[in-house]
Amino acid sequence: METYPVTPDGSKPFRIRTDASSYALGAVLTQGEGPEEHVIEYASRLLIPAERNYSTTEREALAVVWALEKFRGYVGSQEIITASDHQPLKWLISIKSPSGRLARWALQIQSFNLKIEYTPGKANVLADMLSKPTNLNEDDPCDIFAVSADFPVRKSKDIRQEQLKDEELKKIIDCFENSSKDESFGNWTSRSYLMNQRILYRYSLEVETEEAQLVVPFQERERVLQQYHDVPTVGHYGAEGTYNKVASRYYFPGMRKYIAEYVKNCPDCNRYKPSNQKPTGLLRTPVYAQRFETLAIDLFGPLPETSSGKKWILMVEKNLYKMGRIVCP
Repeated sequence: METYPVTPDGSKPFRIRTDASSYALGAVLTQGEGPEEHVIEYASRLLIPAERNYSTTEREALAVVWALEKFRGYVGSQEIITASDHQPLKWLISIKSPSGRLARWALQIQSFNLKIEYTPGKANVLADMLSKPTNLNEDDPCDIFAVSADFPVRKSKDIRQEQLKDEELKKIIDCFENSSKDESFGNWTSRSYLMNQRILYRYSLEVETEEAQLVVPFQERERVLQQYHDVPTVGHYGAEGTYNKVASRYYFPGMRKYIAEYVKNCPDCNRYKPSNQKPTGLLRTPVYAQRFETLAIDLFGPLPETSSGKKWILMVEKNLYKMGRIVCP
């Protein structure tokens, strides 16, 4: 690929390569395929403080929206292929009910004849380089190099192996990785499932966060609940509080019911947390409107027979006066 800009050809489709880091955006407008691909224009900018708080998906989506507006004078209504090394961007186009910033961006890019394709990071070197500018003067301090990283506890390879052990998740993963996209692929995509770095995720509209949630295999669900409910530092939240905390990062079918049952059977919660039931009220004496309104009757026996042949006792009580009568029939 040539490294200097050339004049665009209006008869060919454009390709926009974008990338986003934790502090900058990068974009390249190109034309052509393979060795014939050449650069039209480069662009990059730093993120403002508010944008640095965006999730990874939001920053990558912002890079696409910003690049389209930056190169609008070139692309117009022509076909545009947007190449990014963040696969969840495909979801931005196909989502049915977006919300927040993603909703506004999805509407904004609908005016373009756009197609988003996934490009591995190692093949997206130009945009990746522009999103990570180099400090040429080492004597001048530059705050964009103050980068914090949250290292995952488990490797991606281990997470994928656990997902493949779940037969239901394995069916979804095989459907996404199958080269022939059948009807099942459209079904899973419409239900907001997606693959990123060979790991299955799902977008949930029930939680406030706009990041994709990791799909938890069956054998790992109890481990997740132990981490978000049983650990002393999390405070043994109730069913709703535990669900909100887990749902911000994870997803599995029937999660709300599973969490409610788990919290209900938690030994520590049952032992130490007070009951929210109202105390039993005082016993109220019923008020009768008239005498003999209510009678209590019982028959006692058989007893040893008397000389007159009687062996049963009939007991009658008026509940109003608590007065009784005993009759030997």
